[in-house]
Amino acid sequence: MYRNIPTQSIFQKAKLTGEPITELVLPGLDGQEFLIEPIKVELAQDASKGELTARIKGRPNSVVSLAFTNNREAFVIIDYDWGLYLVGDPRQPGEIIVKQVDPTTHGRPDLLWPKDFIIRENQKISAQE
Repeated sequence: MYRNIPTQSIFQKAKLTGEPITELVLPGLDGQEFLIEPIKVELAQDASKGELTARIKGRPNSVVSLAFTNNREAFVIIDYDWGLYLVGDPRQPGEIIVKQVDPTTHGRPDLLWPKDFIIRENQKISAQE
């Protein structure tokens, strides 16, 4: 699928205008979209590349990891309660291949993070809100 506005462009515009990014939309399968809220963002000085940790808005037991550079982006979306494990692989600039991972075949991606990862990240959000 092609992104009309790549994540890199969104962050570069925000950097120029000084407006914070409080939510982003990431694609899912079959036209589905996920509204995500950033928890931690790390950007290059010119916002040409970056990475962020986020969660699906309103879904505290979810985790999203996204990285971008040169108008290419990759992401992982996991929601433990929904049993959702999606991967977005970069292809051409602005193009992403979205795949669903079957945890029974490939193992659970959430086991790569420490058990208290979501709890710690949610505490960071709670402290800022």
